Amino acid sequence: KDQYDAHLLIAKLNALPRGDREEGLASADEAVRLAKDDTPKLVEALLVRIALAEEDDQRIADLNQILAVDETNAKALLMRGMLLAQSDEFEKA
Repeated sequence: KDQYDAHLLIAKLNALPRGDREEGLASADEAVRLAKDDTPKLVEALLVRIALAEEDDQRIADLNQILAVDETNAKALLMRGMLLAQSDEFEKA
């Protein structure tokens, strides 16, 4: 638990302006790995990784992973719909 919390905090801090995106992504990846069997923690870690991601494809993949474990997650549904709509993928949105 302590390692998960530490990696999540490092990722969140690096998501702030002037943070180190690469370090943040590495910590977010580790938090996702550590949270694999705990749905609320996994969702939180994926949301932080989404904030750090540079590519929409990675964001959508993480949102799909959230929805695979929590299909009614309103935040993930909204974010995925917005990203798909911005990419003119209205049918998928």
